[in-house]
Amino acid sequence: VLRPYLGSDDREVRRQAMVSLGRLRDANSIEFFITLLGDDDPGVRRGALHALRDVTGLSWNEEPDPWRTWLAAQERWLAEEWPRVTADLASRDSAVVLVAIRVAAAHPLWADRVAPALCEVLWSGDSGLASTALTVLASLRSPASLPDLVEALRHDDESLRASAHATLRAMTGLDLPDQHGEWSAWLAG
Repeated sequence: VLRPYLGSDDREVRRQAMVSLGRLRDANSIEFFITLLGDDDPGVRRGALHALRDVTGLSWNEEPDPWRTWLAAQERWLAEEWPRVTADLASRDSAVVLVAIRVAAAHPLWADRVAPALCEVLWSGDSGLASTALTVLASLRSPASLPDLVEALRHDDESLRASAHATLRAMTGLDLPDQHGEWSAWLAG
């Protein structure tokens, strides 16, 4: 809905779209932000840079070439490596899963794709891996993980339930009790 406004003739509209999309950590807008680094208006360039920093967590300057190179590498990783990492997350070998969690955590740009696969680890039966997955999910802050985190409030492992509750509170800013029904009602809207 907001992305078309990145091409607006009105620089304030472009700026507001960048700010909003940056806050939303919209990975699909990164190419637009990189393009806007070359805008004639210094305010638009600053806005694009700020949005890129918000989305990526990187603190580079407004030179577009490093951003383009980085984005190409991230897209290559998603196309070539992510399928293997997904398979490794489902492995029965804890060491393989742990490495896959760490690799996935190193690619926060794709949080909305990574989070659902990490959520599967919550049900692996290995509380250490589940705890590590929850830590990564908390750092990714992807809304895609919310339904699984709410479901984890029903988990047999009490410490995992408590961690899922803490993660939900941190991600949403809500102070709901650690009860599945209340979080489910909130999620349903």
